[in-house]
Amino acid sequence: MNSEWIEHLILGLIQGITEFLPISSTGHLVLIRNFFGINPESNSAILTILHLGTLSSLLVVEGKNLTKMILSKHPFRNIEFHAIFITTLATLIFYLSFQNLFESSFQDAGSVAIGLVFTAFILVYAELRKSKSFKNLRHTTFLDWIAIGFLQAVAIIPGVSRSGATIAGGLLIGMNRYDSVKFSFMLSIPVILGATLIKLENIESYITANPGPAILGFLTAFTFGIWAMKFMLNYVKKNKLEPFAIYCLILGFLSILVVSR
Repeated sequence: MNSEWIEHLILGLIQGITEFLPISSTGHLVLIRNFFGINPESNSAILTILHLGTLSSLLVVEGKNLTKMILSKHPFRNIEFHAIFITTLATLIFYLSFQNLFESSFQDAGSVAIGLVFTAFILVYAELRKSKSFKNLRHTTFLDWIAIGFLQAVAIIPGVSRSGATIAGGLLIGMNRYDSVKFSFMLSIPVILGATLIKLENIESYITANPGPAILGFLTAFTFGIWAMKFMLNYVKKNKLEPFAIYCLILGFLSILVVSR
C-alpha cells in the first residue's frame, strides 16, 4: 500500500470518527493536511469525498427518523422539521455574514489550536450550566433554535467542533445530553449536504485520477462515521462531556507548542 492509499485511509478514519464526536473534524484534518503537505486543490476534493462518506453514514443511522419526519401526515408542521429548518437558516445567515473574515483569518494550525480550546471551554461551560430539569425538542423555542444556529455557524472556524457547539447549545437551552446529540446529528444532514453539493464539481477529475484511494477514503469515513454515531449515543446516556473537553484542550495546547517552535 503506497503513501497515497495510507493518506486516504488515515483521513477517512479521522473524518469518520471526529465528524460526530465533539472534537472538531475540520481541525484534525487541517493538522493532518499540514503534516502530509496536501495541496489545497487536492485537499478540497478529498474533503468532499470524505464528507460524502459521513453523509452516507448519517443517512444510515438517522434514515429511519428522517423518513418518519418527511413521510408524516403534515411534515411542514412537524416540530423537528421546524427546529432543523430554522436552526439551519440561522446558521446560513450567520455563516454568510462572517464567511470572508473566518475563511481568510482562521486556516492555519494556530487558529485550529484556538478553536480547540474554545470547544473545550464551551463543552465544560455547558455541562456546568445545564438545566437540572430537562425539556425535549418539542418544548424548545424559536430563540433556542437561533442560538444553536449561531453556535453551529461559529464552527466555520477550524478547531471549533460543529457537533460540540450544537450539543453544548442543546444542553444550554435545557435539553438532555442524548436529545442534544440526536438533534446535533439531524442538524448535520443539511450542513454536510450543502457543503458537499457546493464542492461536488471538484471531485470528478480527482476520482478519475485516484479511484482506489478515493473509494478507500469514502468507505473508511462511512464505516467509522457509523461507529462514532453509535458510540456517542451510547456514551452520553451515562457519561459527561468533560473527557472530550480535556482531549480538545490537550490537542489545542500541543498545536500551540508546535506552531510556536
